[in-house]
Amino acid sequence: MAKPAESAKAVDFTLSDLKGKAFSFRSLRGHPVIVDFWATWCAPCRKQIPELVAIYQRYRAKGLRVIGISFDTVRGEGVKAIKPFAQEFRINYPILLGTDQVANQFGVFGIPTTLFVDREGKLVGTVVGGGKMGELTEATRALMEK
Repeated sequence: MAKPAESAKAVDFTLSDLKGKAFSFRSLRGHPVIVDFWATWCAPCRKQIPELVAIYQRYRAKGLRVIGISFDTVRGEGVKAIKPFAQEFRINYPILLGTDQVANQFGVFGIPTTLFVDREGKLVGTVVGGGKMGELTEATRALMEK
């Protein structure tokens, strides 16, 4: 897992969820957060989402929040592709509709990109690409110990 600069702060943003409701990243302050940039057409994303679902199930009661930011509305078929995908993969965390602006703010140039943000809103780790087997789980354990 790559580690960002010590002072790296997560960028605040507001995006719409699948129902069109505004979701503010700021509302998660005080919680450790995993932000996963993905798309339904991305093969490595499809491989890692089950691990994220399991991570959220395991650590949710301990305060962990996971959000998925889908790029199907930027380069894909939009919400009509996301909803059945979310059901098929039993995604148990909020899915937001990504924008190029938010991707650029976070320095995301490819998907999947998974960010780990501590309780103070500091970006403490990044996994780019599919990662190694278990890498997301290990990064989450480190995040939860902070």
